[in-house]
Amino acid sequence: MTALREHRRWQAQARLAAGPLWQDTGLVFITSVGTPLDASHVRRDFRALRKKAGIEGVWAPRELRHTFVSVMSVSGVPVEEIACLAGTPAPGPPRPSTAMSSARSSPPAPTSWTRSSPRRSAREIASHNPVTVGQWPSLERDLLPILESLRHPGRSDLVADDGDVLYLVVSGAPAPEGVPALVAACQAAGWRVVVFSTPTGARFIDPAELERLTGEPVRSEYRMPGTGAPVPAADAVLACPLTFNSVNKFAHGHADNFAVGLLCEMAGYGVPVVVVPHCKPQLASHPVFGASLKTLRAMGVRVLFDPGAPYERRLPPWCEVVDALPVRAGAA
Repeated sequence: MTALREHRRWQAQARLAAGPLWQDTGLVFITSVGTPLDASHVRRDFRALRKKAGIEGVWAPRELRHTFVSVMSVSGVPVEEIACLAGTPAPGPPRPSTAMSSARSSPPAPTSWTRSSPRRSAREIASHNPVTVGQWPSLERDLLPILESLRHPGRSDLVADDGDVLYLVVSGAPAPEGVPALVAACQAAGWRVVVFSTPTGARFIDPAELERLTGEPVRSEYRMPGTGAPVPAADAVLACPLTFNSVNKFAHGHADNFAVGLLCEMAGYGVPVVVVPHCKPQLASHPVFGASLKTLRAMGVRVLFDPGAPYERRLPPWCEVVDALPVRAGAA
């Protein structure tokens, strides 16, 4: 109850901080703007906690279940109780009549992380020779499968989890220093960069070069469910350069292309977003553009734009853009 009260106080503070962005869903575990948590939030927060704790290697939230089972076993908890707590059926064959009637009349139980079928059951893991927590770093994966490598569905390579993920959204505006140089600067600062583009922005970049630099394809269209490779969860978003048109669309929620829709969605999730507009002075003087920048700032978006700078220097140097990004969890 104490933990729930503390969580309720945190939720009240988050509600005040979010202001008009708050969505009252009535849920207990939510994002910083009240929206439901999804798997990407859990993975991102888990990765940040792992780095803060100084734990090396590739880990995933599902591995906590194996860790829980092993710790309970070392502590002397009976195998039957561990199996119950871990969501694994207690040992012993079911009665044939019960099993057959259940199969006929009951639909399959919903799958959750506590009821999924792991590679080794809770009983199997708990039945291993007892180990101490101090021995865990030296354990071989074939002896005690506490760790499982993260892989993209359909890929044979391991998912790199060494850096915080930065979504770089580009649009149809010129960049004097070049987008590849921006990618390199972000990577030098420790970010793992994934590039997205508006339809027009794709004409201002070399997708093949950016794929070679990042190891990820440049995405500019929605993918159908079950097709393509999923993208890693974002820790931050950088929209640079962003045109007059895209700035206004983002501010007003006109998600008529994948890149702008992504910006709207990431802002809704509470992911830190930095926007670097780039447009002609004549367009920048339009009253709607100024109102859009004000709207974005009210949403919590950081906007890098100096209306008094000459047009040729209105886009800040890449070093200043990288410095404007949030502090990475791994560097904190």
